[in-house]
Amino acid sequence: MPAPPLGSVPAIESATEELTEELSRPPSPKELAEHLQIDLSDVLETLAAEAPLEPVDIASPDQDDAAPGQ
Repeated sequence: MPAPPLGSVPAIESATEELTEELSRPPSPKELAEHLQIDLSDVLETLAAEAPLEPVDIASPDQDDAAPGQ
């Protein structure tokens, strides 16, 4: 996945703070795009790139890998 456009992460963070205060709730990606006058796809890509990844426990087997009856 390519990196988000330069400057878009700080702009989205700033707009998120501003709109959260204004709306009394977190803004939707569509509201962020409209506020920043950028494409919704750019907002979605940036948010996806900045989303924290969930850790994976590599020490325990997947349910699919477990032997029957375990």
